[in-house]
Amino acid sequence: MRTNPLVRKGRAALDQVPRAWRRWREGPEAVRRNPPVLCNSVPKSGTHLLAQILESLPGVRSFGTFLASIPPVRYRERRPRTVHRRISRFVSGELVRGHLFHRPEYECALADRSTVHFLIYRDPRDVVVSEAHYLAEMAWWHRLHRAFRRLPDMESRFQLAIEGASEQEVGGWFPDLAARFRPYVDWMGRPGVLAVRYEDLVGGDRERVLGDIVDFWLESRGDAGDPGDGSVAGRADLIRAALEAIDPLRSHTFRRGGSGGWRSELSRHNVETLRRVAGPLLVELGYEADMDWG
Repeated sequence: MRTNPLVRKGRAALDQVPRAWRRWREGPEAVRRNPPVLCNSVPKSGTHLLAQILESLPGVRSFGTFLASIPPVRYRERRPRTVHRRISRFVSGELVRGHLFHRPEYECALADRSTVHFLIYRDPRDVVVSEAHYLAEMAWWHRLHRAFRRLPDMESRFQLAIEGASEQEVGGWFPDLAARFRPYVDWMGRPGVLAVRYEDLVGGDRERVLGDIVDFWLESRGDAGDPGDGSVAGRADLIRAALEAIDPLRSHTFRRGGSGGWRSELSRHNVETLRRVAGPLLVELGYEADMDWG
């Protein structure tokens, strides 16, 4: 069930009370014993899906904290010192959702806070479809809503999501699709970051990927093995709990899910533009072997 964004923000504000209490009372070793967890994502790539999985892990709790390099209302990049300060305030066991760009200073700040960092990404073609529908039909509070809403049809909205626009045209940072992906893609392969493909989490590889997530979390905590007695059953229980936690309908941004929907929604013109703008990105991310697709 969808909830009003003002209601969600109110709940998040209330959640900051126990978070502040935890931050005030915990000692300097608390974060190392139970590190915060960052659920980072390319926008419209499965943020809530990954967050549901991570919140099922023992001792991990969401206080409603969301850290975006580009806030949806202002839609200009936050100053690095503001982001650094917010990272330094993560509390033990906190699940932080975010759309956080890679910056060397952020990488250092997250390491200083012992943060366990997960990044989820998705086929850029499906991101185009999801983003255009979301910004035109759902996100009335978003700075880009009017720019998408005023276009006459979905083909032109998909075109805007692919090509981007200048800040003067849309009132915020919205370069082309490949340029929007780049600050997130740069996290991939960095120490202390586990990159997860959305398609693997919704497909037949789900249990293997959940095992990778559980193992990465345990190793990042220094718990190489399972909590408790180290038995295989402990790991299996964590994977089972993660499976049971997945519920797409609890996401206020969920529209359809799945993968490959771009084939039935993008026009030939959209596909040709996407090939020109983001063809190399699709090859880099492993979604295509070469530029000959469509």
